[in-house]
Amino acid sequence: MPSATFEKLATSKKEAFIAAFLVEFATHSYEKASISTVVKQLGIAKGSVYQYFENKMDLFLYLKHYAEQQKGQFIRQVKREDFPDFWSYWRQLYEQGIAFDAAYPLEMRFLYNLQEQSSPALQFMKAAWEEQGIQIYTQLISYEVEQGHFRKDLSPVAMAHFILAVGYGINKRLVAQVESHQKKGTAGLLTAADKTLLINLVEEQIVLLQAAFSPPKHT
Repeated sequence: MPSATFEKLATSKKEAFIAAFLVEFATHSYEKASISTVVKQLGIAKGSVYQYFENKMDLFLYLKHYAEQQKGQFIRQVKREDFPDFWSYWRQLYEQGIAFDAAYPLEMRFLYNLQEQSSPALQFMKAAWEEQGIQIYTQLISYEVEQGHFRKDLSPVAMAHFILAVGYGINKRLVAQVESHQKKGTAGLLTAADKTLLINLVEEQIVLLQAAFSPPKHT
């Protein structure tokens, strides 16, 4: 975690530091991300980084926490009890997620690249992060099963794995849209057309997931 020296930096300097390293870790593997490259861009001494953070991993974990905190501010606004069913809730999670991705493209790209990381240095943590996601969705799905909204003949864990895999596919499409803009030399932000495309994709995935998760109809 950051030192007191980092926390005392002027807001503008801290924001520039975070943005530069988000870009570096979002566009490279953990091993290939270069502290030297970023400090040259920022015009600061490399030793400054090690005054702020213990090592490269400490910096990386700080950025992960920072990006997740930013996204959490969007996602925590959506509460299951405010929706008549799980699928309207799940759809709204994506609405909020897309709003976050449009507002914070660097954080979005960093978090997506985190899923793609194959670095040996991150594998044990990545497995723990994925397990945390499974646990969260298992709890959500278990509630729906208890309420009779989801089928009981499949384990909540299996359904959690399935819905997260679907979500990962949607995220890949989102990132592809952002990258297509970047390759064209535009800002890389989501357009209104992108958002419509992604929400339509979510709607279609909901149709498929509903068919898979709904209890069988008795005749």
